[in-house]
Amino acid sequence: MKKTTAFFLIINIIAINGIVTFNGYYDCSKDDCAFFDFPNDPRNPYLNLYLQVESGLNSTVGIPDWKVVLEFFDGYLSININEFFDECACPVVLKEDKAFVTFHARDMLDVWYSYKFPFSKDKDGAIRITCVYTFSTLLMDQKNHVPSFQNVEVTSLHIFNLDPYGIPLEWLDNLSGKYKKIIEKALYVPVKKLLEDTLLQAFNGELKTLNRRSTQTLNSTFNAVMISL
Repeated sequence: MKKTTAFFLIINIIAINGIVTFNGYYDCSKDDCAFFDFPNDPRNPYLNLYLQVESGLNSTVGIPDWKVVLEFFDGYLSININEFFDECACPVVLKEDKAFVTFHARDMLDVWYSYKFPFSKDKDGAIRITCVYTFSTLLMDQKNHVPSFQNVEVTSLHIFNLDPYGIPLEWLDNLSGKYKKIIEKALYVPVKKLLEDTLLQAFNGELKTLNRRSTQTLNSTFNAVMISL
């Protein structure tokens, strides 16, 4: 048996026995999550497609007001995907005439807020909260259909940097690690849900845009993967 044939048989075995998590993902271990690690890997067409989609993402969405010592209002998050951050794909999972692949990625996110002290009538300043977040997304592909992202799950969100503009800069510049953790927890619930919804909508919107631009429709990806398997 040829080495390449044996490799693809292994891929098929992994696919058939793909781990299904509580949210419907066909997930895998870190060791099985790859980024163009093997030539002719069935994941490669989907990784190429993912990178095309990712490069077109640029979204801004409003987020709720909240209060932790300061009052934060007029907030919005700005999504700009950076390709140099960690990303990988799990083995392709086959179910009847459908193919599924789960992507894992890590990226950065800017959250902007105006802020004021309690009982203050005027805005005291603005703050940019740069976060590092990780997420998973599931792509479903089907013969003669355009692929679609089925779900996005934000799995972690951590503050990387706080950058305040206004008064009192000295106080905000010296925010303790404990206060950063409080802000992090307050941000997590509203930002997680909005980020998941926004990314899912943006991913599928960019897929539709790519399909309109392409002379060769995206549903040919399924056929290419089936040939490689």
